[in-house]
Amino acid sequence: MGNAFTASDWELVRTRAANTAARLRGKGATVWDFEPLPPVPRSQLDDFARETGLALPGDLADLLTKFAGGWKFYWCLKLKDTDTWLKPPSFMGSFGGNAEVPFIGATKKDAVLDQYHSFQAEIRNTYLDNPETLKVVAALFPLHGWDGGGGDYTVLRLDVSPARVYYLDHEVGWPVDDRHALGTGFREFLLGWSNLGFPQCEYHSCWVNPESRQPDDESANADIWRTWLADPGAA
Repeated sequence: MGNAFTASDWELVRTRAANTAARLRGKGATVWDFEPLPPVPRSQLDDFARETGLALPGDLADLLTKFAGGWKFYWCLKLKDTDTWLKPPSFMGSFGGNAEVPFIGATKKDAVLDQYHSFQAEIRNTYLDNPETLKVVAALFPLHGWDGGGGDYTVLRLDVSPARVYYLDHEVGWPVDDRHALGTGFREFLLGWSNLGFPQCEYHSCWVNPESRQPDDESANADIWRTWLADPGAA
């Protein structure tokens, strides 16, 4: 079912987003502030389970019903209103999030089930022919669309326990494999990802441990990245 997602977890996510936004904005980067969506009723999760036969893990269910249906948050290392880019000493990605498409994005109008159906229709209307992905595609729930560009997605695989997060890359045919795994357990992924400042998942090879396939908070690159973020004089 997944670990519980608590009020303390939610405060960490919000605080880390605010810190990243403030530090990057102080360096002149382009930043759209963290904007949470309202939580959704439990009935949306019940409808999803009833129609799909899949249950959202407990940690994701907690987030959606107690804290937020998702959020918008975007940053870009391009200096605002210029053609100049910030160049941190350790590359963790040039972008975070998506300027227009929310993470999860469940609302009263676009319910959890609507988000699932929209993703399923979209990816099945592509040239997806990877036999292993086709076996599990019905169990993939969208967390982020247009993640790095059209046809790329961050998804949560629901037919394994704990649920696993993957980056689906259209350039290589959307494989659901260890090389594209971003984390095991939704809560663990989200806390690790937020601790790194929400780097765009397109650059997952820069911040996911190649062996554990989890966001690597303790890597040398992560330490360099966070030190650079915290230094107001470092550009």
